[in-house]
Amino acid sequence: MVFACAFALVAIATKISAFFANVIPTSNIFLTILNSILGNMYFVLTTITALLATYKPDFFSSIKGAQEIGMFFMIIFMVVIAVPASIPEILKNAPLLFVFCGIMVLMNMLVSFIGAYLYTIFYPIKTPCYLMLAGSFLY
Repeated sequence: MVFACAFALVAIATKISAFFANVIPTSNIFLTILNSILGNMYFVLTTITALLATYKPDFFSSIKGAQEIGMFFMIIFMVVIAVPASIPEILKNAPLLFVFCGIMVLMNMLVSFIGAYLYTIFYPIKTPCYLMLAGSFLY
């Protein structure tokens, strides 16, 4: 069920974004920006998914295993993005970027953990993800 929904959402988003990319002209700057936004498959996919999850929460919350599969694919996505990165190149060419990313991860963890403590929220999925992110900076 999870994969059927995912494939259907991707197919619909691809068709809609291709339609907008072909229909909206690029004759002026406003239309070019509109074409770039509505013709972007990832923007359309995110918008459709957020709208469906907002207006049909009973259906999407009833899908078994969706959170685990989503976390697995999110980790795979992060690995695919990070594979071509070379830490020595980053440190040589843009050391402040590395520091900025470290500060972002630490602040995100701090706010999430303090918020979870104050509101007594248990994050069984977020905690390993944050530890993985923090560990990637130590690796």
